[in-house]
Amino acid sequence: MKKFLLQIIATGLAFAAVLAAYEIFFRRPQLEQAAAAARAQAEALQGQVADLNERLDEQTAAVRQEVRQTGRQTGKALRQQANALDRRAAEFQETIAAEKREAEALRERYLSAALVAEGLQVGMGAKVAVTEYYANRGEFPTSNEEAELDAPGEYQTEALVSMRVGDGGVVTLAYAEKVDGAPATIQLVPEVDARGGLRWRCETASYRDILRFAPQCKYVGAR
Repeated sequence: MKKFLLQIIATGLAFAAVLAAYEIFFRRPQLEQAAAAARAQAEALQGQVADLNERLDEQTAAVRQEVRQTGRQTGKALRQQANALDRRAAEFQETIAAEKREAEALRERYLSAALVAEGLQVGMGAKVAVTEYYANRGEFPTSNEEAELDAPGEYQTEALVSMRVGDGGVVTLAYAEKVDGAPATIQLVPEVDARGGLRWRCETASYRDILRFAPQCKYVGAR
């Protein structure tokens, strides 16, 4: 019985030794290889992750650069458009201002033409009176009274301040309008022609553009 027990123990020890040898010589190298393969795979995955992160950083930087560049270009284009609009607005305002100046000048010309025409119409009565005086007496009147006209100030209108007959029968129309700071005047000057008749000369030292609205008159310059 004792011998049988010893054999069983010896057999158990031998089986344990075999298992230990299997673990040492076969199982452990396999585990070590698996662990090494796992570490290699982990390192490879870690490298891939690092590559992906690097590529992601590069793409992010590129996108940011493109956004900044696009923003600069867009801002520059917007500034250029704004400047162009400002120039167009300034040109438009200048055009409007020029048109207003032209319209004002045109209005002033028409107003002057109307006032001059009104004064000349009043002067027609003086011309008739001077002509009759000369026809009857052979000389010119030198005043409104001699020409049997009302006093100079009695002929005041919106256009005129006075109408005065002076030496040589010259009729002076003094206008309410001022030109170059001085009251504007037009003179109707009688002249005796070769046949003894009268002809009238209209002249002004005030209205430089008199020919535009009174072709029968002449600008003679300041005296």
